[in-house]
Amino acid sequence: MEEIAEYWPATEDPAVVSIFRTEDFSALMELEFSWGDVFDVSVYPDVSAEEGLKIGPEVPGRRRT
Repeated sequence: MEEIAEYWPATEDPAVVSIFRTEDFSALMELEFSWGDVFDVSVYPDVSAEEGLKIGPEVPGRRRT
């Protein structure tokens, strides 16, 4: 897992925004579980617009109807 950036917005919630890159989502889950009792940690996985456009058409075919 690699930290890309950290921002401190001019707001209380969220107080800190950290951006990470990882191939293994479990690393982010471990971070959330390790610090969740001390801080209010939320994890929101995402993809770039380019990646989303590539995988987007595949999703409907995998969904159950």
